[in-house]
Amino acid sequence: MTDEISSKYAFIVNPAAKSNRAVRQFEKLKPFILSEFPNAGIFLANNELTIEALCKEAINKYDHIIACGGDGTVHIIGGILYNTDTTLGILPIGSGNDIAFSLEYPKDPIQVLRSLKNYKSGNIDVMNVNGIPGFNTIGIGLDGYINLLANNKLTLFKKARYLVSGAVALTFYRKRNFSFFINEDRLNYRIKGWMLCAANGKREGGRYLISPLSVNDDGLIDFIFLKDINRLKLFKEFIKLSLGYTFDKNIIDHHTARTMTLENAQDYHIHIDGEQYVFNDELNISVDAGGLRVIRP
Repeated sequence: MTDEISSKYAFIVNPAAKSNRAVRQFEKLKPFILSEFPNAGIFLANNELTIEALCKEAINKYDHIIACGGDGTVHIIGGILYNTDTTLGILPIGSGNDIAFSLEYPKDPIQVLRSLKNYKSGNIDVMNVNGIPGFNTIGIGLDGYINLLANNKLTLFKKARYLVSGAVALTFYRKRNFSFFINEDRLNYRIKGWMLCAANGKREGGRYLISPLSVNDDGLIDFIFLKDINRLKLFKEFIKLSLGYTFDKNIIDHHTARTMTLENAQDYHIHIDGEQYVFNDELNISVDAGGLRVIRP
């Protein structure tokens, strides 16, 4: 357990989270935060660059940095705290909150704030993607394309954004030829399929249990490859995902490993923790066991 009197907390708020509604939710919680964390620093960011700057400044003054937002906010702040002694906490007031879900944070924000004071400290694994840290999932192919459409605000109906983006992607996206190597198992894949996902967490998109067997502190990455199935079957499987079910085990290849290499990364849409990235040539994914210190409720 931690001693909240001697600990120093900084709350970094991403007002753009949850489609610009996170700041309103934070303001409602602010009186409780000030009463429970009287010496805390509260910082309101303007954009992603401001989040980075605020975190880099706070890391020298505070031993707990609380990411107030969704997975994108956690991705930025976690990337700065990676391989440091500063502890990451989450106030999940974003849209997806999948990293908080994998860490078993309560849904109620007041309960979350109470747990940030009294917690069991721990470390989680970090996926290293060509030098970029990832904490939840890396989506390559169809998964990355759905994320791209969702981030581009394809629909004005916020709660339906991933559903609508998924429907559009499932209709128009085409299968790809994948060439990847699971290093320690010496498995070399040259195969057509829909997507490849590297997972440290169980869920993405706020509801989709893409890798239910993932454990974020076992020193391994789960690699899920969605095979060459017909489009009708693909629609059925994603409807199941949206309802909280998992992929049929017969349509995926599932491996656990510490490293993976993907060729021709420029041919795929790729997201890391819901953030879009573009890579050229090879994509190398490896695990840094216990690389991030976190608050576990």
